[in-house]
Amino acid sequence: MRKLREYDVIHILENYHVFSLQAALVARRSNTHLFMSAGENIPYPLYQRNPLQWWTKKFVNDSVDAVNTTTPKAKRALIHEGVDHEKISVIPNAVDTSKFEPISDPNISDLSLPDDIGDSLNILFVHGLKEQKGVPYLLDAFEQIRTDFDARLILLGEDRLSDERTEIIHDSDDIIWRERIPYSEMSKVYNISDVSILPSVTMVNNQEQFGVAVLEAMACGLPTVVTDVGGLPYVVEAGETSRVIQERSVDQIVSALEELLESSRLRSRLGKNGRERVVSEFCKEVVADQLFEYYKNGLR
Repeated sequence: MRKLREYDVIHILENYHVFSLQAALVARRSNTHLFMSAGENIPYPLYQRNPLQWWTKKFVNDSVDAVNTTTPKAKRALIHEGVDHEKISVIPNAVDTSKFEPISDPNISDLSLPDDIGDSLNILFVHGLKEQKGVPYLLDAFEQIRTDFDARLILLGEDRLSDERTEIIHDSDDIIWRERIPYSEMSKVYNISDVSILPSVTMVNNQEQFGVAVLEAMACGLPTVVTDVGGLPYVVEAGETSRVIQERSVDQIVSALEELLESSRLRSRLGKNGRERVVSEFCKEVVADQLFEYYKNGLR
């Protein structure tokens, strides 16, 4: 902890960790500027409702000089927890639009995907196969969609589903699951897909904070389907880049995906709008400028 006193700025992640408390104590004693990044959008979730964490949050919140968070909803949660609203800046996550961009004919020979993957309509899910991401609802919806469309569901991420759900994935010829794809190759995966979906659901202690994979999909010119949960409605523009649906609704997942699968013109329009939105608001250059101003203002 002595070494922290040698710095002009201490930057911590979240306000409930023990190390956040330690950093806040050092910052106060050494008159060092304390900055914090915070992404939670549910104030005082159940697992933090013990006296020590309440006190830790209050001490850290009172100690920070500036806070950055990624969405307006997360900002409201911080204000509810006692952070001065004037200290909070909403600065989104960023994506490298030179790496994630539309590619007309991506070479996927090294991705261990079916050779005929380009012959079907591909629905892409990139997140981690668990209940919070809404995968059970997506699987139920796909069972209906596959009866009317020559479509495939590409699932990328670690499998944390029940054995029953995992068996459905392994038994289906139309569902392609890969636990990992090299990040450097992900742009190719987006570009062989026709629509990307993140049907996240609200859990007791958690909501989707942002959805970087949604940004990546939009940067590659994909239309997206997301639920009205957490920070997702802020990332997309409903009706212009994406279809925003209610959480835990199989019917709405089916309706949104079928609408997009039926119309290449609609997919193209939403995908073009999505790319433009990312370039103008979420590219690394734009966000870097916001971070520069954030630090400059916080050090005054």
